[in-house]
Amino acid sequence: MSRPLRVAMLTHSTLPRGGVVHAMSLSEALEDVGVQTVLHAPDSAGCGFFRKPRCKAVAFPVEPAPRDTADMVEQRIDDYVRWFRRPENRGFDLYHAHDGIGANALATLKEKGLIPAFVRTVHHIDDFADPRLVGRQARSILTADALMVVSALWRRNLIERFGREAEVGGNGVDTCRYSPHADGSEAELAQRLGLGTGPVFLSVGGIEARKNTTRILQAFVEIHRARPDARLVIAGGASLIDHHAYQAAFGRELTALGEGASAVSLLGPVADSDRHSIGWLPRSFSLRSRKVSVSACSRRWPAERRSWFRGSLPLSIISIRPTRSGAIRPIRHRSHPPCASRCDRTLQTVFARAARSSPHGLAGETSLSAICRSIAVCGSPSMPEMRFIVRWPDGRRESCYSPSLVIKDFLREGESYPVSDFLQRSREALQIASARVKAKYGHACSLALGQLARIEATATQFEGQDDARVACETFLDGGAR
Repeated sequence: MSRPLRVAMLTHSTLPRGGVVHAMSLSEALEDVGVQTVLHAPDSAGCGFFRKPRCKAVAFPVEPAPRDTADMVEQRIDDYVRWFRRPENRGFDLYHAHDGIGANALATLKEKGLIPAFVRTVHHIDDFADPRLVGRQARSILTADALMVVSALWRRNLIERFGREAEVGGNGVDTCRYSPHADGSEAELAQRLGLGTGPVFLSVGGIEARKNTTRILQAFVEIHRARPDARLVIAGGASLIDHHAYQAAFGRELTALGEGASAVSLLGPVADSDRHSIGWLPRSFSLRSRKVSVSACSRRWPAERRSWFRGSLPLSIISIRPTRSGAIRPIRHRSHPPCASRCDRTLQTVFARAARSSPHGLAGETSLSAICRSIAVCGSPSMPEMRFIVRWPDGRRESCYSPSLVIKDFLREGESYPVSDFLQRSREALQIASARVKAKYGHACSLALGQLARIEATATQFEGQDDARVACETFLDGGAR
């Protein structure tokens, strides 16, 4: 190409959450290898991102979100759609969402013919009760033209639950910012927090149900009875989702401790400069949540018995069941491990494995390669792309994609076809188009095959309706960029 590739990276928030940090780090890594990447996020507070990234970033202004989670998701999707409906905010070669909010917005923009395709990274799959959220999550996965995941576990989940394949990119560690070695700053931090010299227990992620905070507090109460000098530090908690009900229940349990509540420190979001030090507090443990992996800079971690940990941690890590506070209690006997050198060796092993997933490590290279492949699959500027607008028998209009002009050999503008005939014509055209992509790039066009799958799925809705017809209304050259 005569110009650098341009990628729009979408995340749901400017706050220091895991998915936001991942999106920012990937954006910086892409920028480092010459891909012009712009990180996007809605910003209701007007404060920008939690730190200044080493790439262009757009924190566009939005109204405060409603308390209800489903209403908040719908509002943020609309915010993103409004932002990218403006032609001056588009013009990217690839749109990459890191959550269901961005992915749903991109799906809407694709349906309207405003963008050709998009990629989604699935960090996890939630079990929602609200049917609106269930539908939005499914749409964000099923409509993406290519998918990436951060672990083999979620790849299997996507195959089993949604029938979608995904590339495993992996989370990583920024070895320029984090280290498996203490640097001395942890002593100053401990003094600043008034932690004393007793054992310190660290929970990262704030007070949330999925962070297991209440059970951690319940376990710590028993630990504190045996070790009055013990301290529990709860760090983080910046979130777009309202956790007030769970936090109120936690507050009641904390108040019930009376004077013992002073042994619990609620730090809230931690300053960027303290994030390395906090994992090295004297004799610290990280009491992990129900859904996240280990930190990059803490001496030892009681880890939950879940399969996404097994792929990352050596067997010497303490294993617990996070759904029972009683399972956490036995770690009080390990406040002074008998073999600190073994813990240090374990840390070195974990860090080495995690570092290989950093943006320029082995798994990081996989992520960058997957992004580059996605750019080719989702519409290389050198391919003669085509959009064809069809109207289904129920009156619904759909913007369909073809990576080749061959679709014009099978469909004519202004004509309508019986559903079975339209399906056969589309199938032949898109299979030929995919084959042309394979001949040029060495792989089939997942975008074309995905479009075919959607046409086939919609066509089944009209089976048995002999008079049902599909109209080809118009063609749009260039993928409607």
